Amino acid sequence: MVRLDRVRVLVPRLVGMEVVSAYRIALISGVALRGPDPQGVLPLRGVIGDQQPTAGTSVWSGDPVTISLQASTAPVERAHLAAIHPSRRR
Repeated sequence: MVRLDRVRVLVPRLVGMEVVSAYRIALISGVALRGPDPQGVLPLRGVIGDQQPTAGTSVWSGDPVTISLQASTAPVERAHLAAIHPSRRR
């Protein structure tokens, strides 16, 4: 018999991330993302400016983390692949 009990997980730090990256991190961490309007659609672009609950909070797996976007989204620096993976250097 497989048990499907929920477990406690820690909320990841999402502030400063692009929404798409934050969605992936949330999925891996076991929490769900939602926008400020629970009935609204989660934005797909932008940088997260705030989150509730805050990073490090213990919640039940599947619980939502509410995000809001920065008012004026500046471009986010992306790490060059060669800096991350040495075999990609030319």
